Amino acid sequence: MAVCVFTSCSEDDDDKIVGVWKHEGREIADVKVEGDNQEAIAILKNIIEHGYIGQTVTYDFKKDGTFFLQEKYDDDDYVDTWDGKYWFTDDKISLSDINGSDVESYSYSFDGKKTLYLYEDYTSEYANFPVVLENGDEVGVEKLVVRYKYVKQ
Repeated sequence: MAVCVFTSCSEDDDDKIVGVWKHEGREIADVKVEGDNQEAIAILKNIIEHGYIGQTVTYDFKKDGTFFLQEKYDDDDYVDTWDGKYWFTDDKISLSDINGSDVESYSYSFDGKKTLYLYEDYTSEYANFPVVLENGDEVGVEKLVVRYKYVKQ
């Protein structure tokens, strides 16, 4: 059940989210680098779109507000799983472990009933890691938001 305080989330979001969602890709949703350097943006785009090749992520959202996450890398036998709770607030979906700690929140959107997008802001993670250009120059990252695409199975 959604918890929507002063937001636009709706019971429709509760219904849409229920089911199994498989990760289908990622792309840059919003980026700003020093000097609007196009080479730096192209490098970031390549890292985001082609990083973690062979990673399979699946979410299974239940109507009762719980979820199960499975994450596997093709080159590794290890499978990471996480189960917990989810809820909607402030136009975000929040996920926590079953005890309610370790909360992660994502902006989200749906494209129809079969495509879910989760948006993660990596600005703080990239703030200390400039993009190194082919000539060795470094360009700072001022904003980086990644959009993850999931398709309902």
